[in-house]
Amino acid sequence: MEEAGTAAFGAHAPPPVRRTCRALAARLPAHGPLRWLTFLLRRLAGASLAGPLDVILFGHQRARLYPARNLCEKRVYATPQLWDADERELLAAHIHAGSGPFHFVDVGANVGLYTLFVREICQRAQRPLVAIAIEPSALLRGRLCDNLALNRAEEVAVVAEAVASEVGQVRLAHAVDNLGQTSVVADGPGDVVSARPLLDIVMRFPLPALDALKIDIEGGEHAVLEHFFATATQDLRPRMIITETATPEQSTAQAALMSANGYRVLVTTRLNSVYVNG
Repeated sequence: MEEAGTAAFGAHAPPPVRRTCRALAARLPAHGPLRWLTFLLRRLAGASLAGPLDVILFGHQRARLYPARNLCEKRVYATPQLWDADERELLAAHIHAGSGPFHFVDVGANVGLYTLFVREICQRAQRPLVAIAIEPSALLRGRLCDNLALNRAEEVAVVAEAVASEVGQVRLAHAVDNLGQTSVVADGPGDVVSARPLLDIVMRFPLPALDALKIDIEGGEHAVLEHFFATATQDLRPRMIITETATPEQSTAQAALMSANGYRVLVTTRLNSVYVNG
């Protein structure tokens, strides 16, 4: 189905039966003997539908999802309780523990799910949000901008560049079955986009500090963070970092880098690790 960014929210609501299955799936526990039922209901809810599907996420955030070719959209559509549950619990606690504006940077923002989640928790905590969502893929960035527009999330700035350890250009290749695995490749088919270091992008915006950073760029996290730590002042070092560590090699390298820069790990999940400064 074609992209439907201009249609009013609700124009693509899931059919009644699929809405019911989705509601039931979202209420079941993430673990335990009923896990098989959770996945069955997710399938019945239409987690493999191409979309668009208009849904409310995290309490009050509007989203237009296309689950079929993007794993994070598929997971959060029908079973949001299964999507990065540990990471989001720690992030929510971090938001609630502070006061004043919450400064958040989402590197590899995809369609904006982490940014929408942070927005929801900031609203609950009555903290103003100042956010930067960085997404170089034109397709994913279009969906990201649609989701932000549906929520009138003017407090989120969108950046179209890739992050890298130096200024230049990179080639992006989209995975066929999971657009969230869009990655930088040396050659072959793909879109050429501009790239620059993370600090260069952050310095464009009036951020006195970074409360949290989420970075998921399919294996490029270490080089980007290494350069950022080498160039950023202490004030701009995020208090919390959520980074992809999907492979043992990533996990080992990130753990060493984080420890060397004063971070300690709070949790390591199947896909990510959460670190705090101090």
